[in-house]
Amino acid sequence: MSFVFRDAAGNTVGRSTNGGDIFVVVYSASSSLLARIVSPETETVLGNNSTQFKLKGYTSKTCNIDVYLDGSIYRSVTSKDSVHAEFQGIGVGNHQVIMKATSGSQTASDTLTIVVNPSVVNAAIPSGLEQGINYIDDSTVYLVLYAPFKNYVYLLGDFNDWKPNVNYFMNYDANKFLYWIKLTGLEPGKEVAYQYFVNGDTRVADPFSPKMLNEWDDSYIPASRYPGLKAYPKNKTNGWVTVMQPGATKYEWKTTDFKRPLKSQLVIYECLIRDFTAAQTFKSVMDTLPYLKRLGITALQLMPITEFEGNISWGYNPASHMALDKYYGTRDAFKELVDACHSMGIAVILDVVYNHAFSSAPICQLYWDAVNFRPTANSPYAYQTAKHPFNVGYDLNHSTTQTQYYTKRTLKYLLEEYNIDGFRFDLSKGITQNDYGTDVTAWGRYDAWRINRLDDYHKHIQSISPGAFTILEHFADVDEEKELGNRGMMMWGNAVYQATEAAMGFVNTSDFGWGVDYIKRGMPANSVIAYASSHDEERMGYKCKMFGNAFGGYNIKLEDTYLQRNALTYAFVQLVPGPKMIWQFDELGYDYSINWCKDGTISDACRLVEKPARWDYWTGISGRPDLYYQHAMFNQLKVQNESVYAPSAHYFTSNGSFKRLQLNGADFTTLVVGNFDVVNASKSPSFTQSGWWYDYLTGDSINVTDVNMSMNFSAGAYKIYTSKKVENTI
Repeated sequence: MSFVFRDAAGNTVGRSTNGGDIFVVVYSASSSLLARIVSPETETVLGNNSTQFKLKGYTSKTCNIDVYLDGSIYRSVTSKDSVHAEFQGIGVGNHQVIMKATSGSQTASDTLTIVVNPSVVNAAIPSGLEQGINYIDDSTVYLVLYAPFKNYVYLLGDFNDWKPNVNYFMNYDANKFLYWIKLTGLEPGKEVAYQYFVNGDTRVADPFSPKMLNEWDDSYIPASRYPGLKAYPKNKTNGWVTVMQPGATKYEWKTTDFKRPLKSQLVIYECLIRDFTAAQTFKSVMDTLPYLKRLGITALQLMPITEFEGNISWGYNPASHMALDKYYGTRDAFKELVDACHSMGIAVILDVVYNHAFSSAPICQLYWDAVNFRPTANSPYAYQTAKHPFNVGYDLNHSTTQTQYYTKRTLKYLLEEYNIDGFRFDLSKGITQNDYGTDVTAWGRYDAWRINRLDDYHKHIQSISPGAFTILEHFADVDEEKELGNRGMMMWGNAVYQATEAAMGFVNTSDFGWGVDYIKRGMPANSVIAYASSHDEERMGYKCKMFGNAFGGYNIKLEDTYLQRNALTYAFVQLVPGPKMIWQFDELGYDYSINWCKDGTISDACRLVEKPARWDYWTGISGRPDLYYQHAMFNQLKVQNESVYAPSAHYFTSNGSFKRLQLNGADFTTLVVGNFDVVNASKSPSFTQSGWWYDYLTGDSINVTDVNMSMNFSAGAYKIYTSKKVENTI
């Protein structure tokens, strides 16, 4: 082979070490003898007993060529540089074909494996088996694959060197479209990797994999993240492979008496592990639990942690809905995290992605149109074309019984295996059978089928783990969300824009009442999880820092000021009745843009780029620790007092510069008042009764003789008053 290297102008030319042209000798025909089977192009070919297998081989020079079939000479030629051979009717089984070239004392050879498939055995699957892995005992496993429209399936794995072998030709239950096989004699406790080899051209992991390996992603996972990670069977197969472990040691749960918080007590902390700790692991999140406990959260919601394509991701590009992503650590490490959360009274909620899957996912690869790079028309899992305008990846078809089974089976596994407390369904509005094309408005209208489908999944979750939370990122018309709420599900309630406008000091666009108050929405109590920050929105701190309002010497762009504006806003957001959510580090005024790039610039292209985990905010001397403590006080007041989390009535004046929240509880009344303007103001808190009122934040008290008395509120100031002394232990 000869190589030429030069720049575009032709001025710089690459040369060999001696200044000459670059030539690389691949082989010397005069001295080397090479033999190669060029057809078939693969090392293994499959067919039935009537298939005519044609071989074509070449050598690097004229020689004698022998073709062996299972150790015996099948065809020979002399003084040739090529050979042709045909095989037919050679019998069911694995056959070895060797092409051997001889020239004097030189020899060279190449090998082909011909697999003649047996007839597919139509055999009823043993009762009680599920799709995926079925452990019978510590050394016996049944594997079951749903694969209609497929002709045959081989099982490949560690046990047969990843080569098709008729001893691992799977049975088929034609009534249920299930391929199945029984494995015996497995070593107890030892991990075993496998794939399905479908129709002789598709290698695919088990759709119900508890653990998967990937040649490229796993090579970047150090032992510090995942000790003892099983090696990928490199050069033996490709694509995702499944790992099973019969006789595995079971995790012993330490916290067995955990009681989930009431919906009205939910204070959810949304967390992307990748950007939350420098180590980016389940174990490192455990180290933060005392911090989160003191903050007063009652639930930790993790962005998707099941296998996704690549290692560095938000997780909404799923390759599996069941296997955990190994970049975050081992399965037992995640169980330890859940266990530790429960020991501190914190529920664990998983963000799950059942709207779509990405191309490498087994449920896509099993029915894949490689030419058009999309699922096939007969896929029981995915549509060829998405049914709604916001889709990413490949839209899952929830009208099929198989996708419904797949969703329920994987939800059940996550609940039972990891002892979690609920799910947040990403893009739940996309779970529809109607074709909305690009019509966003029509997509959001009342859809009875969608309601019933989501309700069926919710009921399934309740049947497995009564009281588990079902949260929907839905954003449909209120009449649909109201019905879903009446059926026990909770909706994401986005108040980010108006709440951030309030924090920035723009009064005319600061009414976030509809976003955070279920009454203003006309929704059932505790059916809206309201938030002023989420993974999907520009950060409040960044917007205040860059675009905050100012008047005179008061400037919201200044750090101490926008931190206090954060506290002012969250005092109302958190204490309006109903479940609430906060995005990680917003309690410290995180002020990096969602579109921050590693070079310090801001670009939409950097939206998914890793962001700094600023734990130095917590240990610094700025006002950030004080902001954390204010958040902790809001949460403590809300979670520990029924008069706050479940008042008999509440009234929220959310418009204008002076906002007022009144909570009428059985034991005491709470008033939250605040000045959202950028100028000082004299306002009346409108106390509901005369007598002593208590400043919850400072512990001070005030004797109210005139319920309409006015008080001075500097710009950004707020107060939380209670009619009864409430202990503040923060």
